[in-house]
Amino acid sequence: MEAVVTDISDRKQVEADLHRSHAIFKAQQEASIDGILVVDENNRIVSYNQRFCQLWQIPETFVSGNNRRLLELALDKLERPQEFLAKVEYLYAHPDQISRDEIRLKDARTLDRYSAFVRAPTEDYYGRIWYFRDISDRKQAEEALRHSEQKYRNIFENFQVGIARIRLEDGLFLEANQRQAEILGYGCAADLIGKQFTTEFYANPNDRQQLLKEIAQQGEVRNFELQLCRRDKSPGWGLISLRRNAEDGCIDAVITDISDRKLVEESLRQSEARFRALYESTSIAVMLQENGIPLDCNRAAEELFGYSRQEFLQKHPSEFSPPFQPNGETSANLSRQQIAIAYEQGRHRFEWVHRRADGTDFPAEVWLTVFTAVFDEARHKINRRIDSITGFDYFHLWYD
Repeated sequence: MEAVVTDISDRKQVEADLHRSHAIFKAQQEASIDGILVVDENNRIVSYNQRFCQLWQIPETFVSGNNRRLLELALDKLERPQEFLAKVEYLYAHPDQISRDEIRLKDARTLDRYSAFVRAPTEDYYGRIWYFRDISDRKQAEEALRHSEQKYRNIFENFQVGIARIRLEDGLFLEANQRQAEILGYGCAADLIGKQFTTEFYANPNDRQQLLKEIAQQGEVRNFELQLCRRDKSPGWGLISLRRNAEDGCIDAVITDISDRKLVEESLRQSEARFRALYESTSIAVMLQENGIPLDCNRAAEELFGYSRQEFLQKHPSEFSPPFQPNGETSANLSRQQIAIAYEQGRHRFEWVHRRADGTDFPAEVWLTVFTAVFDEARHKINRRIDSITGFDYFHLWYD
């Protein structure tokens, strides 16, 4: 008998190493959050993990060497099976290609799909590996974020005040909504963003220095009335609030167009000036009272009664009349009757005896008018009434 003994220690070591390597590879597969599928150069399944079966909701019995059967089961779960199949066939036909995309399942889940070739160090082609990851939660979060961003973007774009983000160092518009563009005389926000500087729109350059100083000291500015110079050089007014955004190196600005309000204020100011000039220059004595309390009088009234305006405001109305009127009634009782008629009719004209500061009495024709409107509105009525009155000793306005 002849025996041949061969030392296979090296072979056993290689087998042990391969077994160990396979065990580690399998453990890595099973520990992965990705579903993993490996097919060989003949498109036969050679490896997969449990996560793959879970993601695709396919029993292990169907994950065998028959890749075509598995592919059919997968296609039945997809929203766009033909696109999926076309990509698979393309990658099998082009083994050197790497691919990554997203696929949508009928159950509303979204999977991230990644595929790459498997090659040996000798460049021999061994097949292809597929990774699938459930990114449904991420996609839902992205969609919620996109929806929220769109909602606030719509608010931003349609807000009826100007909103802008301005670079601190030079005033360049970084962001602006449509209303901001309109306030400055532009057709759309794109004409401002990244192109225009706020320095161009100050009617008074000193205002910018004041605003920057306040921001540096306090970090914000609230409700600053700013005169603007629009794109066409026409004047405008804005009520502006600013806040420094140190993290982004910019200023967040909100501006309300108050040009119409300023025009009204200027118109009222001019109207007040005209009224005051007419009020003071007319030869008709005008006395203003509210609930029996003197409010004002003009120069003609001062001259007629002999009191200064300050003295006039300190007097009771009864002090401008003698105790009795020519018909024998007391001035107090008869004045109440005349006032009652004025309240009933809105205006009343009558004769009356008044008393000057020096104690002398004089007859007068009085026009008593009651106004229930606010003073600014009544002013225009007073203006018109003074223009239309001639031949009276004095004009008495009584405010309800």
